Amino acid sequence: MQNKSPSGFKVERISFQLGMINCFVEMVACGVKKLALSPPLSPEDYVTIGPLSDKIVKRFHLKSHLEKSLMITDLQADDFTKGKWNILYYEDESVLQAYFKLKEKKAA
Repeated sequence: MQNKSPSGFKVERISFQLGMINCFVEMVACGVKKLALSPPLSPEDYVTIGPLSDKIVKRFHLKSHLEKSLMITDLQADDFTKGKWNILYYEDESVLQAYFKLKEKKAA
C-alpha cells in the first residue's frame, strides 16, 4: 500500500515502518530511551518486517522481543492495537523484565 504526500511523493508503508523502527532502535542505542516499541504491526506485515528489524537490532548491538499481547494504555488504545503485534527494543534484560512486571501489575 502506498500513500501520496501533498507533494505527490509516494510513501511505501513497510519502508516507512522500518524507518520508524531504525529511529526507535537508535534512540535506545544512544541511551535516550531504555525501551522502545515498534509501530503496531499486523502479523502479515511482521513476516516482512521481523527479519529486517532483526538486522537493524544486530547493527546497533541491541535485543528485541516480539510482543503479541500488547499492554493497553492511553498511548496504545485497544482499537489501535487490536490483532497487532509490537517489537520491543532494549539493551538490558532488566528493562524487559520491568516491562513484564508492569504489564502484570496493569492486568491485576
